[in-house]
Amino acid sequence: VLELYRQVRERLDQLERVPDRARLDIEAQLSALIYAGFLTATPSQWRRHLARYLKGSLSRLDKLTAGHPKDGVHQDYVQKAQAPLERWRQQWPAGRPWPGPMTEYRWLVEEFRVSLFAQSLGTSVRVSGKRLEERWSAAAKAATA
Repeated sequence: VLELYRQVRERLDQLERVPDRARLDIEAQLSALIYAGFLTATPSQWRRHLARYLKGSLSRLDKLTAGHPKDGVHQDYVQKAQAPLERWRQQWPAGRPWPGPMTEYRWLVEEFRVSLFAQSLGTSVRVSGKRLEERWSAAAKAATA
């Protein structure tokens, strides 16, 4: 996982033609995946997929350098899925454990990224924009209960 992280960082730093918006998104994704304590903080059922998420970032970078026309549209889909989680995260007390459905939703967004940016890698669960909307509704209800 750390070797893949290094590869993504290096490629991102070397590529000049990556749009700023995509670069910032990939950097944010990397920061959310790999950080001090990530191995213990990442739930085991999702930890085993970290390498695939990073390979997805490499695939996205390959497509970006080839001028992939749909990257911005795909990024919009991901941001739409992430937005309610980010709003919720800002209100949730720091250091307090997340409810299980919120944690699951967070990782489903990573699966969604793979489904959009690196389809050939496959996903561990079926995921789509509509499925994420349904999961968000359930997670939000569980977090307020």
